[in-house]
Amino acid sequence: MVTLVTGGNGFVASNVVRALSEIGHQVISLDVSDPDQFVTNYLSPWKDEITFHKASVLDVDALDKVAGEHQIDKIVHAVAYTPGSRGPVEKDRSRSIVEVNIMGTLNMLDLARRFAVKRFLFVSSGAVYEGLDSDKPLHEETSVHPKAFYRISKYACERIAERYRDLHDLDSVSVRLGGPYGPMERVTDYRANMSLLHDWTGKAVRGESIDVVPQNPGDYTYVMDIAKGLATVLDAQVLPHRLYNLARGVATPTSQLVDAFRKACPDAKFTEPIPADLSSSTVPHVDVSRIKNDFGFEASTDPYTGLTEYFKWRDESGYVG
Repeated sequence: MVTLVTGGNGFVASNVVRALSEIGHQVISLDVSDPDQFVTNYLSPWKDEITFHKASVLDVDALDKVAGEHQIDKIVHAVAYTPGSRGPVEKDRSRSIVEVNIMGTLNMLDLARRFAVKRFLFVSSGAVYEGLDSDKPLHEETSVHPKAFYRISKYACERIAERYRDLHDLDSVSVRLGGPYGPMERVTDYRANMSLLHDWTGKAVRGESIDVVPQNPGDYTYVMDIAKGLATVLDAQVLPHRLYNLARGVATPTSQLVDAFRKACPDAKFTEPIPADLSSSTVPHVDVSRIKNDFGFEASTDPYTGLTEYFKWRDESGYVG
């Protein structure tokens, strides 16, 4: 089985490359940059199963060349420009965000159509639920109205992939990820919006004090759970639905997250007192029953276990960002 993973040097995608290699896929990892030392070290045990290609998803000729060199069976499209919704990047790079996220996806869908790819998985984001207020978990059919360009682009690409499926009989599916954290998250040219736990673990390894900002309980999902969930959907014999949430599906209060963090890293220093959550634990989190019911998959890694693995990777890789 030959699977092309776009954005393969990135945070989530590098873990997808690893997860697929572990279960026997021959992986073509495509990225606009050459793999850095973190990528090559992280994936070194599976180097015989991975081929790296440097190409942009905006360069159709380069994409055709890669597809012409390999008999691609499946595609995981994980390329995304992730600027965050605050700060100047979204304003200054609006066109680039839309081009990479939407036109890049369109190019990959058309590649899948032209080269008769058996399945196309679009990596979407739970960020499309932006601004929703509910006392019930957010399910895949919840109406969404994203405002930031990144979130708009993810939702738009879900709909484009669905339309390609209808028009061209392309077996496509979209998966919305919730709260990923863990190994290989680092600042890159296309990822400026880092997770809360990237910030906390970075401060901990640098010996800095961690200031906890008042916030809502969060759904924190260990990245290898996400990678394995994506692999499960990718390899499923039948796709009963076109859209899935993939997250732990648990709203973790800040106090519990701090407790797990201190257990995983006893030397961590938090600025006291730890503020209370902005709201109760009934803050919206995603409903993950569909992926469980259809495929029997659960993202079950608890914060303590995930953080322990995260710190282990930081220690072994020397990453202190």
